[in-house]
Amino acid sequence: MGKHKGHILFSSLGYILKAIWKLLLLGLYATAKILETLAGFCSKLLDKFLK
Repeated sequence: MGKHKGHILFSSLGYILKAIWKLLLLGLYATAKILETLAGFCSKLLDKFLK
């Protein structure tokens, strides 16, 4: 019985870790997209100032 409870805990922990990992990847992707957009905006702004 104790082994079964440990298995449930372990599988739920694995599920939680996968969820955290997916959120982390999503956060990194969103951050990269935001930085990309900001970089594009800054380069357009610089082009306007230089020309």
